[in-house]
Amino acid sequence: MTVKYKPETEMLLADSMSRLNPSPTEESLNLKEVCLVQFSDARLQDTSSDSELSALRETIYFGWPEKQKQVPAHLKKYWAYRDELSIENGLILKGERVVIPKSQRSDIVKGIHQAHQGVEKCQLQPRSCVLRPDINKDIEDRVQKCEVCRESQNTQAKETLEPHEVPTRPWHVVGTDLFSWDGDEYLLMCDYYSKFPIIKKIPRGQSTGNTVVNLPKCVFSEQGVPEVIISLNTHSLNIHVF
Repeated sequence: MTVKYKPETEMLLADSMSRLNPSPTEESLNLKEVCLVQFSDARLQDTSSDSELSALRETIYFGWPEKQKQVPAHLKKYWAYRDELSIENGLILKGERVVIPKSQRSDIVKGIHQAHQGVEKCQLQPRSCVLRPDINKDIEDRVQKCEVCRESQNTQAKETLEPHEVPTRPWHVVGTDLFSWDGDEYLLMCDYYSKFPIIKKIPRGQSTGNTVVNLPKCVFSEQGVPEVIISLNTHSLNIHVF
């Protein structure tokens, strides 16, 4: 064996041996490989016979093309993490996650959904053990069809409607809003007492704050100044005339 010095700048990846303490110690470093992935022979047979995974295995072994458009259509969904895929004992791994074939997808989703933990909790489980590009959609569909999950999931409470008080006279309270129709924008003003609408067309290219302010002024000069203006049902403005 010939040992040669190689500077750190020329090392592509620093290995664990270069980080060891050079001082002699009684403890020795034992490197062991532990495989935590266990598949039955039947599941391994499904994985090896899957046409999509077979093509993916060949692509990983011989190397990915330089451009995504050169990848077959059924393998483009793996393009985003192509550098993280590896082959171990016939299984395709992304880190510690096993890429499962389509035939096992239903069983995996069924096992994940057994605890009825909802969409988000169920989708967290496969992120640490298995990989299937469309498995999140399968989990979401299964949870939505499950009666147990629907009964226990949080429901968004509907906000109670708070109607406005009916004014005592016309043109006391006026509501305003903007809307578009046939490519043009309009200002709508409506009296809360009589429900009488007034619509003003906004000139094209002039939908600015000054225009929206000036149009109601023209209406007020004809109909009078109301005491309250409500815009978008969220804000009200009290107008005092001196």
